[in-house]
Amino acid sequence: MPDAEANTDSGETPVRTEEASEFQHPDAPALSFEAVTHRYAKRSGDALAGVTLQIARGERVALLGPNGSGKSTLLKLASTAMPVRAGRVLVLGASVTTPGGVRRIRAETGAVFQSPSLDPLLTVKENLRVHAALFAIRGSERRERIASLLEQFAIADRAHDRVATLSGGLARRVDLARALLHGPDLLLLDEATAGLDLASRNAFWEALLGPDSEGSERTIVFSTHQIDEAERADRVVMVHGGRIVADGTPDDLAARAGERTLCSDDPRAAGVLDGAGVGYAPTDAGVVVRGDEAIEKAAGLLVQGGVGFEVRRPTLADAYLAITGEPLTGEARTSEAEDESTGEMAAQRQEREEAGEDAVFVPAVVPAEPADLPGASGAVIPPSAGLAGALRALSSREFLRLFRQPSRIVGTLGTVAIVWLVLGGGFARAAVGTDAGYVAWLLPGMVSMAALFTAVFGAITLIEDRKEGFLQAALVSPAPRAGIAGAKIIAGGLLALIQAGAVLLAGPLVGVELTGAGIAGAMVASACIAAGVLGVGTALAWRVGSVAGFHGLMNLVLMPMWLLSGSVFPASEAAGWMRVVIAINPLSWPTDALRGSVLGEPAGVFAWAGAAAFGVGGVAIAIIASRRAT
Repeated sequence: MPDAEANTDSGETPVRTEEASEFQHPDAPALSFEAVTHRYAKRSGDALAGVTLQIARGERVALLGPNGSGKSTLLKLASTAMPVRAGRVLVLGASVTTPGGVRRIRAETGAVFQSPSLDPLLTVKENLRVHAALFAIRGSERRERIASLLEQFAIADRAHDRVATLSGGLARRVDLARALLHGPDLLLLDEATAGLDLASRNAFWEALLGPDSEGSERTIVFSTHQIDEAERADRVVMVHGGRIVADGTPDDLAARAGERTLCSDDPRAAGVLDGAGVGYAPTDAGVVVRGDEAIEKAAGLLVQGGVGFEVRRPTLADAYLAITGEPLTGEARTSEAEDESTGEMAAQRQEREEAGEDAVFVPAVVPAEPADLPGASGAVIPPSAGLAGALRALSSREFLRLFRQPSRIVGTLGTVAIVWLVLGGGFARAAVGTDAGYVAWLLPGMVSMAALFTAVFGAITLIEDRKEGFLQAALVSPAPRAGIAGAKIIAGGLLALIQAGAVLLAGPLVGVELTGAGIAGAMVASACIAAGVLGVGTALAWRVGSVAGFHGLMNLVLMPMWLLSGSVFPASEAAGWMRVVIAINPLSWPTDALRGSVLGEPAGVFAWAGAAAFGVGGVAIAIIASRRAT
């Protein structure tokens, strides 16, 4: 099976040429969907049902429809955020089902999703720097692009404010600046102004499409159910029940509802019209009457009844109602799709778990098309950060987050101290084979606990990144997936070593003599523990949807592993079955190496080999999981 990360993990930054800025077929459509069908697990009907659609370069196209009509699914497929299961999708001439195509699409496409894709703990400028690094934008070029976008979207005065302090409208503008940082040829916006008030929505679109905006040749495709937004587009594609039901300019589509429309938001209107047998369409905003004869009759009845109404030119909402028989506002009344709701993510996760796969991105094996062959027609794959650059950018972000959440450090050390005091006090007189007593003998176990608990918190941050939205933007960037997992391991591992070292320094207080070699050995063993736990935890975090669920699973596994690793009591003092479990427990190996280093009783080669295997194995599991992850 081809690997979606092919050609992305070398750490090299290919030279970008003018020839490469447009893919191998400059005249190819910006987007091409051919007979695309998509279905979510345990959902009746298709989210997309054989959609065929082409969008030319330079067009500004609105996908118009209510929530659940299939708009988001189209954009997620185009952004490579989900796999194409049936049909064919080309983006800027490249296929979303080949590794080379995926890489180029991510490098030349910008995406703004329904929820923000920013880190709330970082400032506006810090967020933009991280995302610029994922696209190999560095130095003066990065500074100039960020400064220009901050000015364009009128957020320069908030550059040093944390995103968490911004209003929804300002955060949306920052998110748009993020998507435009690398100068994409195609911009995909999925309900980008959802939840914003009218003034904030207008400011957003003015910044993107106004006369002072840049990138007039850029293709922009956005989903919306707001009429005023759709009217800004050159072309409107109406989506209903997973199908394209109409396609044309805003004026042409509105004309399909007739020359006039009668509307009334008076709650008495429906009763008056029902009593006279006049047909109307109920909407969230009231009643709508179409057709000259029906309008004349309805107007007379409403005047007689003292019911307010207006007769106006039809809008896109009237056209959508006329074409589909359903109003544009509210949720779609069909069971065929639920792709814009929060239930979509749960459905996708469930689908991946049942199928034993993840949605982004393990492409199906398909014949490579000429447009997808790296180097064809002289094209060069656009640059990305590579593995080394992704590790630098994402690790620096992790460290910033750690420094701004000191409670995590204090909480771990506090937990270790309490456990140590309770166990040490309760078993102070226990015979453990060391003159220093049980409290001293327990010290290596507490160092192990500090490394282990800190590593668990490091892995949890992946789930937080998903919930806060940062992860979705990182996943559709060209940065290697292994960089995301690696950054978690690097940052979490360093913090785990700091925590373990802090506990280790308490040794002299309980009668343990620490030597340079002993401290070095203890740090190496602690690094093995942290790497192993972080690796397994990160792999699990890709598939678990909640922090609470992750905590429960990790505690169910790690707490027994720690208790039965020789950290709390010697294996020689345990029951027979416990001695067997301790002997085969992989955490026992680094724990033995740690204890031998701290207490001056060097562990054997087997313990150190097992400790190394525990750490390396965990990292390998995390990398494998990250390559298949979404």
